[in-house]
Amino acid sequence: MRYILTDAVAGSGNVSFIKTDVEKINGFMKIQADVSADLRPADGNGTFENHKTHFDKMSHNSTVINVIK
Repeated sequence: MRYILTDAVAGSGNVSFIKTDVEKINGFMKIQADVSADLRPADGNGTFENHKTHFDKMSHNSTVINVIK
C-alpha cells in the first residue's frame, strides 16, 4: 500500500470521527478513524486525507482527498 490515512474530518453535524494514531511511516502519522453517522433524516459527509508514503515508479499525487457523502 502506497497511501496511508492521515486525517478524517466530519463535514456535517450528524457525522463524527474518533481518530487514533497508529504509527509514523516516512514522516506521516498513520491513523485509524472510526466513524459514527446518524443519516436520518439528513445526509452527512466526511473527508478523508491520504498521503503517499512509497513512490515506487508511479507518478501519482502525493496527497489524495476523498469526500464521502
